Amino acid sequence: LPLFYLTLSGNKLAYLEANMFVNIGYCEGSSFTLRLDLNLIKSLQSKFLDIACLTKLNLRSNGIKEIASDAFVLLPRLSSIDASDNTIKKVKPATFSFQTKFIDITLSRNQLQVVSGYWFQNESLVQSLNYLSIIFLTCSFTNIRHY
Repeated sequence: LPLFYLTLSGNKLAYLEANMFVNIGYCEGSSFTLRLDLNLIKSLQSKFLDIACLTKLNLRSNGIKEIASDAFVLLPRLSSIDASDNTIKKVKPATFSFQTKFIDITLSRNQLQVVSGYWFQNESLVQSLNYLSIIFLTCSFTNIRHY
């Protein structure tokens, strides 16, 4: 049976390996949601997950301090990320350039000081924002001083 929703919230997960969920979900025309909120994940390493059908990822309230710029590269169908209530201070350039369709990014209640268009650019696209269909970017209750 295919798995469409997995909740691992409120555990003590501190580290995720790229192949941890490799055979999970059924990708043919379906979506997969992964909830990892309320854990102990401090960093999203390079290519930290490999779930081709993942569409929604909840990383809320983990204490995440940094996100590698290629953390989401192996998630081609990802359309929604909630990384609110963490301690993220800076988002590296091209972090969200992996996706060209609908994106909902929530970074509220972090320690961000800058919102930058460079979050959505990579070396192969001069201006990735030209290719995006729509973006909901929520950065409320942060320390943003300029855009």
